[in-house]
Amino acid sequence: MVLFFTVTLGISIVGMSALLALKHFEMTTGRVVLGEARPGIGAFFHRGLVWVERDLPTGLSVIAGKAVVLGKKVLHHAVARSILALERGLEWGLGLLRHTTTPTQQGTGEVSAFLREVAEHKKKLLKRSSSRTSREK
Repeated sequence: MVLFFTVTLGISIVGMSALLALKHFEMTTGRVVLGEARPGIGAFFHRGLVWVERDLPTGLSVIAGKAVVLGKKVLHHAVARSILALERGLEWGLGLLRHTTTPTQQGTGEVSAFLREVAEHKKKLLKRSSSRTSREK
């Protein structure tokens, strides 16, 4: 890595020295080196700069917008599929619960004395409340 940076520094020093020598030559002689090519070179670099400053960010913005839309769509499908999976799991659990809680035999005997007393008491309460409401009218 040190070798890479050392070589890069050396190339930069040589390039800068060449530019300074070229500028010194132009200033002392009054001649412009590659004067006819400079407008074309300037236009080329101008197009490159416009592309980097405007077109590239616009393209990246469009791509990012499409990525957000795609991400929302994928997230929507993932949530929908997880809800369906949860619903299937709950239905399976309910079926299992129904299967394990069904009575194995039907009651064939008589109702117990306690349940008969509760039923009679309930009938008395219902008669009492219906007679109160008819008197209040």
